[in-house]
Amino acid sequence: MNQLETGEASEAAHGNSDLQKELAEVLRQRAAISAVLRAIANSPHDLQPIFQAILDSAAHVCRAAMFMTLSMSSKEKPNGR
Repeated sequence: MNQLETGEASEAAHGNSDLQKELAEVLRQRAAISAVLRAIANSPHDLQPIFQAILDSAAHVCRAAMFMTLSMSSKEKPNGR
């Protein structure tokens, strides 16, 4: 194999690696969307599981080691809203 062929093979391998990373990211995003849609379908009148699915999915897509949510009652919110 000459240098040109070796360089082309190296570029092809690098390009393939990039495509695999992109595919993995797309699959991760689709899984996150599916989890949220499942939560909506399973709990259409209960927001807590839906919000939890959104948070879990966001943490997974962002590869967050941890995440935190804060909740406020209507009395704690400005103007009672």
